[in-house]
Amino acid sequence: MAICSVDACQAQSLGYCRAHYQRFKKGTPLDHPPLREECSIRGCRRIRHRNTFCDPHYTQYREVVRALGEAGQASGSHA
Repeated sequence: MAICSVDACQAQSLGYCRAHYQRFKKGTPLDHPPLREECSIRGCRRIRHRNTFCDPHYTQYREVVRALGEAGQASGSHA
């Protein structure tokens, strides 16, 4: 594995670290400071990873969506 080709980044990957590769794919300048947006849940200081949520809140969101889907299917089958 090679060191990331962006100056001052020491992550190892195939030419770019994961963050710089994502920027490259999106056309974002590689030398911009890292984007560290926080979770959209009020009071949560974790870094968001999926959609607008951090990993734990995204997991909770998916569980609620799944439960609502199952409840909707159950109520639809009794009609």
